[in-house]
Amino acid sequence: MKIVEATYQDFEVANFLFKELDEYHVKVDPGRIRSHDDLARTEDEYKRYIEGDSNTVFLSYIGQNSVALANVTHQVIKRDRYRVGREFVLLDNLFVSEQYRRQGVASALFKHVQNWSLSRGVRNLEIQVYANNIAAQEFYKSLGFSTYFVRMEMQLNAYQTQPA
Repeated sequence: MKIVEATYQDFEVANFLFKELDEYHVKVDPGRIRSHDDLARTEDEYKRYIEGDSNTVFLSYIGQNSVALANVTHQVIKRDRYRVGREFVLLDNLFVSEQYRRQGVASALFKHVQNWSLSRGVRNLEIQVYANNIAAQEFYKSLGFSTYFVRMEMQLNAYQTQPA
């Protein structure tokens, strides 16, 4: 397996994988993610993923086949009067094409992300996972991730609110 940092020339390859990722997210949470026939990411969106020193997309290949991607962002939260400053790499997506799962691809790609983070002097990784994406949660827990933040929601309807 080969892992490379994506460039502008990888737009179509990355877009194919992002499209597969989007369709997977439709299955995971159809109430939030909708299927579409457009490009998964526009050229401008893709450029934002790969431009600058803080962002990148990694692509994994087995032979000539692109089989996985990870997009990451190095983030710095500055210390202020109520927050402790911190620095982390956000692993926004780590996705493996269905036919290549359970072959060590995700683990190898994750190791690559770890090395990229450490090479930047960053010692904390963060992820965001849909609450009903149990397989992803189990994978990340197996790597040593733990929950530190939970985001919740409530659907309001007219019967729950009171006039002001």
